[in-house]
Amino acid sequence: MDEEGSHTSIGHLLAQVCKLSRDRSRVLMGGIGLYCGQGVALQQLWHKDGITQSELAHGVRVAPATVTISLQRMEKLGLIERRPDPHDQRGSRVFLTEEGRSLRERVEGNWHKLEGQALAGFTEGDRTLLRQLLLRIRDNLGQAKIQ
Repeated sequence: MDEEGSHTSIGHLLAQVCKLSRDRSRVLMGGIGLYCGQGVALQQLWHKDGITQSELAHGVRVAPATVTISLQRMEKLGLIERRPDPHDQRGSRVFLTEEGRSLRERVEGNWHKLEGQALAGFTEGDRTLLRQLLLRIRDNLGQAKIQ
């Protein structure tokens, strides 16, 4: 692939889109006092409160150590609390506080704003197709073996 083609390869374009999306998310979430990854963690907890840290890490597709750092920050902000897991002495479960629940509308509003900016000019059919293709890419990469 020539130099011009390498900048328009699907992998390169996906990397650019991910970086731009993360940068924009950082600004939007920062406007409400959050790191961008904390919005994703809160979404998981709004869906299912009281999950284990490992379930949360799996749900947001990051390493458990990354979730631990994020949870420490969220605890300091009063957004979550960790309680011992009654079924597993070694683990804990993560619960939203009232403050964490109160951010839902603002966080989800930011995700909608980001999606609107990213998909400006797309038809509903374009959006549906893009969603299907991205899910396939995610699944393909999730199942691929490292060589």
